[in-house]
Amino acid sequence: MSGWQVTSLRIDLYNPPFWLINLFRAILSVDSLRSLEVGETALAGSYAILFEQFGPSLDNLRFNMWDLKDDAIKETFRQYLLECPLLESLQLCCRNLAANNSQVASLLQLVCQTTKQITFCIGVDVEAAFGNPLLRSSWTPLEQVLLNIRELEHVRFVAENLTNKKRGFGLRNQVILDDVQQQLVKDCLPKLETAGLLSFE
Repeated sequence: MSGWQVTSLRIDLYNPPFWLINLFRAILSVDSLRSLEVGETALAGSYAILFEQFGPSLDNLRFNMWDLKDDAIKETFRQYLLECPLLESLQLCCRNLAANNSQVASLLQLVCQTTKQITFCIGVDVEAAFGNPLLRSSWTPLEQVLLNIRELEHVRFVAENLTNKKRGFGLRNQVILDDVQQQLVKDCLPKLETAGLLSFE
């Protein structure tokens, strides 16, 4: 299909008009677009149209999310994933992952078995998310879902701070977890560590 040879698109609008989404559909080549980034602020009906056209050919998808306990947000992300059957890489950026890990586990059941890398961009307060020994068992459902993805090679954790943020978007500053923080993650996800899937680079 002819069109602009754009390989990556980040949509940072709260409620884009349908004409803008239709413009993207008209001018972008389906064969070229490989990476798409959306946030929960982008949960308007017009985005479903975009995913219907480009989702089947996407290699990489990034979700910027805040609170998956909202059923409408969770259901929309589910629909997005269903439109992306060939993903090789998925980034889930949730600065409140500890409070949403069961919802994330439910979402990841929809990830295609050929996905090779999943990255969790978490908030900078890693100790609060992973440091409570009493809550370690709460990570088990997420760990099991990840272990069930047949071709998964890496589960990566990085800390990410947003400045000038508006729910889900902002200027990013990614930080590699230090040794203590990495150990906290390993303690919560021991089977992933044993399988050699955990990555922090």
